[in-house]
Amino acid sequence: MLALLAFSGLARGAHAATGETAAASANCAQLASFGLAGGAIDDARLVAGQPGYCRVTFTLTPSADSAIRAELWLPAPERWNGKFQGVGNGGLAGDIPQGPLEAGLARGYATAATDTGHDNAAGVGRFALGHPEKIVDYGHRAIHLTAVAGQAITTAYYGRKPRHRYFVGCSQGGQEALMEAQRYPADYDGIVAGDPDYNQTHHEVGAHLWVVTTLYGSPGSQLGEAQARLVGEAVNRACDALDGVEDGVLEDPRRCKFDPAALQCRTADATDCLSAAQAQAVRRLWDGPDAEAGMGYYPGLERGGKPRCGAAGSSRTRPMKMRMARSACRSSGISSTAIPGGTSTASTSAASPRPSTRAWRARSTRLIRTCGRSSAAAADSSTITATTTPMSHRAPASTTTTR
Repeated sequence: MLALLAFSGLARGAHAATGETAAASANCAQLASFGLAGGAIDDARLVAGQPGYCRVTFTLTPSADSAIRAELWLPAPERWNGKFQGVGNGGLAGDIPQGPLEAGLARGYATAATDTGHDNAAGVGRFALGHPEKIVDYGHRAIHLTAVAGQAITTAYYGRKPRHRYFVGCSQGGQEALMEAQRYPADYDGIVAGDPDYNQTHHEVGAHLWVVTTLYGSPGSQLGEAQARLVGEAVNRACDALDGVEDGVLEDPRRCKFDPAALQCRTADATDCLSAAQAQAVRRLWDGPDAEAGMGYYPGLERGGKPRCGAAGSSRTRPMKMRMARSACRSSGISSTAIPGGTSTASTSAASPRPSTRAWRARSTRLIRTCGRSSAAAADSSTITATTTPMSHRAPASTTTTR
């Protein structure tokens, strides 16, 4: 009898769970007919799993040339924390970031993301050529409209508005976060802007074109893993003790003044050294484009390389994407103070006035033309080995960003 009662209870529980799942599925499916201003719901269905959730995909069309794809992941009502979270992209966007969506869902957020209105099928960045409206979508409109639409759908699904709304993004997502704060402050209650790519013209020229043309613009400038390791280890030997502790870490790379000329080959048959062209390339990477574009255009890479052990136990330098990294103190009169676990603030020194927007634009154009002459030589290169330890993108003047 007890066994039968227990079985009966389990059966009732199973039927109840099945009923709840069916109800959630029906409520989710109903979102397919939700009237979305400036767009349309493409699909709405319950996704089984742990945790299960309602996945809504939709497209926003603020202009005739816009096609902003977005997704909203809605946790089950009993798992919803009552909050909405928008998440940012990386690189030049072009896809819907699944990882941040999963992270938000796992913490109980109704989480939304977008591709910002384009894909990279034709090549990264090519979407912008001849499509000014897509540039606007990418620049700020897509993130804003995804927030508006996502919050409206969330309210329709749960029957009440989110009690708090947050945006979280890093790099390109950090730039998106700053745009939200500056252009659409009513979209979110709180914003996390990590490593914001806040000035894309300077960043793309200074962080990418400058590095590629430095290493591939003239014969013999390329650095292999052996040369990269040589530079990194020499820098650490020369500067590691500056902070009073020899631990393989440069506490403040700005204090390091190591000159790569010290590694230049003295004889033609020497091997564990740098050629004159390689030494000049390293120096140019550290100096950055300021020497040609003017002080404060964009910082160079910081000194400091960190070797790692490979599969066979040999030490080698970590290949990494060339992200520019240097505190602005050294190059433009901008001082930066890092607060562990808190924020990083930047302020412009009165002793170093910044050039006008027109002057910066002229310098960018000149650098782009210079870089363009040697970009073909780098077209076949897919990996660049960094000789330095990259830090975060610097923050704009008078802006506080959460790290």
